Amino acid sequence: MTDPLSLEALLEALRQAGLPIGITEAIRLQRVFALRPGSADDRRLKSILRAILVKGDEDDAVFDRVVEAWLARAASEVEARAQRPVEPVRRPTKRSWQ
Repeated sequence: MTDPLSLEALLEALRQAGLPIGITEAIRLQRVFALRPGSADDRRLKSILRAILVKGDEDDAVFDRVVEAWLARAASEVEARAQRPVEPVRRPTKRSWQ
């Protein structure tokens, strides 16, 4: 199962919506994110993605719809993960025979 926050999940959603995204675009995005562009807010992230993925005016509406939905799911997922209780780390107990 693909993590809903992953770049792969977003690219797959964009492909399913009809955007022509190939290996070249995926590699470019991986290179950009490997540089760690800082704590990008949604607007900056969208701008980075648009520069690499949108090839013409006809792609704009599809891109906006899919990316907005992905960002909303990502925000929900981040919130859900933050609400999950953290399990304490179990430390080995000393055995009586030791």
